[in-house]
Amino acid sequence: MVRIQAYFEYNPVRNMTYKIERTDGQPFYIVGLWDIWFDIKTGVLLPNFTMITMPPNAKISEVHDRMPAILERGDIKHWINRNLSGEERVWYLRGSPCASENLDISIYKDHRAQ
Repeated sequence: MVRIQAYFEYNPVRNMTYKIERTDGQPFYIVGLWDIWFDIKTGVLLPNFTMITMPPNAKISEVHDRMPAILERGDIKHWINRNLSGEERVWYLRGSPCASENLDISIYKDHRAQ
């Protein structure tokens, strides 16, 4: 799981980047998988993380065809429960998607591009 303040989504059809954040200004908790593997060529341990995505809620579907799996702060303890199987985790995410009314989407203006 990763805690973030906002994330950005690029829409190639509109050639626009959108900033997605919570309406209440609180951080997001994005669900993912992580592991550390050993690169035998370099002898270095490499941490890896992948974000889990899911079908978008109604608001995100206006700008993208998928969204990160987002948990509410109160759901974190349930998610990290070691007794849950992979299948139970998937069902949990599908059953509690992030509500559209919790998200604010704005057009992101990259000031470096000017």
